[in-house]
Amino acid sequence: MNIKKIARRIRKTIFRSSINNSKLYEKEFIKHSNSSSGLGSSFVKYKAHNLTSQEVSRVKHIALYLTQFHTNKENDQWWGKNFTEWVNATKATPQYEGHHQPHLPHDVGFYNLLEKSTWSQQIDLAKNYGIYGFCFYYYWFNGKRLLDGPLNLFLKDKELDFPFCLFWANDSWTRTWHGFSDNKGSEREVLMEQSHNDLDDELFITHLLDHYFSDKRYIRVNDKPLLIVYHTYLFKNISKTTEKWRSIAKRRGTDLFLMYVLMPGQEDAPLIDGFDAAMQF
Repeated sequence: MNIKKIARRIRKTIFRSSINNSKLYEKEFIKHSNSSSGLGSSFVKYKAHNLTSQEVSRVKHIALYLTQFHTNKENDQWWGKNFTEWVNATKATPQYEGHHQPHLPHDVGFYNLLEKSTWSQQIDLAKNYGIYGFCFYYYWFNGKRLLDGPLNLFLKDKELDFPFCLFWANDSWTRTWHGFSDNKGSEREVLMEQSHNDLDDELFITHLLDHYFSDKRYIRVNDKPLLIVYHTYLFKNISKTTEKWRSIAKRRGTDLFLMYVLMPGQEDAPLIDGFDAAMQF
């Protein structure tokens, strides 16, 4: 059986079953990865590194973390029952000779982010390979939060002792997401609209101060909670927004370390007023 047929079979399993049956997917994967197709040969085996504290602290590696790997009502409505990012992962196909696709999960299987065991495994893996913390994609639409189940679980369970920060993916969601668009009309279909305004600026930062920045695990730079903003150009006046954020934070006894994402062609641009740093994406 070739790799494309294996991916199709596993994808059908995902569609037929709830994501809670992650052990079923793992069993299906192991069965095929051990077959004569040689699928398992494209994976790097787990290796314990036993990194020293000095090696880990020299540079703090923070992994961007996508919280799509669980079912939720919005994705069920927009993309089909039991949709998760696993559906897209299994659709990947080789684009050139020697290109190993799809990359399917090996050590942790087709995990479900609403299970504590998944988090424990991922934290152990991250520590083993020198990852300092997770930077969670954060979805806030004028007070409406999406894909928040995994982060709520992580935040509530203090036994999951691992540094984290937030990356506000502050753009609108449209039908083009994940390449599901089948015509030009659907490319303009807005699934969840993002609308920035003065009131939302205040509600957003107040919510983060109340629920995240006070957490002892939250990543700080010079004792300031780190917040990354994806698309600064979507704000009417981003300098005014950052000024308001800092003012509200200072009334709570803290300041903010604000970072934004550089767009193509901005690599040599000066920092946007009100931000402390920028990152490439």
